Amino acid sequence: MGTNRFTTIAKFQPGVPFVEAYGLLLVSLVLGQNGNPVSVVAITSANEGAGTTTTALNLGMMVARTGRKSLIVDANLRKPDMHTAFGFDQAPGIAEVLSGQKQAAEVVRPTNITNLAVLAAGKAAVPPQALLTPQRLAPLVTDLRGRFEFIVIDTPPVLRFPDTLNLARIADGMVLVVPADGGSRRAQVEARRRLERVDAKILGAVLNKVSAREAAALSS
Repeated sequence: MGTNRFTTIAKFQPGVPFVEAYGLLLVSLVLGQNGNPVSVVAITSANEGAGTTTTALNLGMMVARTGRKSLIVDANLRKPDMHTAFGFDQAPGIAEVLSGQKQAAEVVRPTNITNLAVLAAGKAAVPPQALLTPQRLAPLVTDLRGRFEFIVIDTPPVLRFPDTLNLARIADGMVLVVPADGGSRRAQVEARRRLERVDAKILGAVLNKVSAREAAALSS
């Protein structure tokens, strides 16, 4: 598994604050709001560099650890990265499925982690916004729901591209990743506003890139 440049829960023992944080995130997502469980969660941020891929990767791993059949989807067609985490080729992937070249069953790849599979981004022959439409996404997500118990979607930044708003329409909920070392409050507010405009259900936020000292202080 090619996760050397990603900080993953696989590198830590249970009980470490980093691992526990993803355990808490999982509990809140599985239980959902008002006890309603969710099965398709999209991970996004206001701007680039917040760590959405790392968050999606770790959430997928954590869900798989519970015994649920899980899938991570790389829907960031402009800057795909999830395939590198597992040492896979970028294509074929979701781009080929949405363009009608492949079936999902042909391109979903199992990983060396029990209960975890990945649908890479693929290579789009047309602009991503032409592929990531509700009309194309809805049938695919319906198909994937029938194959997996939990689906995590890595999406582009809300304020940079329109793709995430379409993905928000077909997900059960959204998680916003906020970098601890930056990102203006105005950008975070605007990101939430755009998601709420399309009636996206915002499940919560993840504070990412927290230093070891800050993590210890937060957990004490």
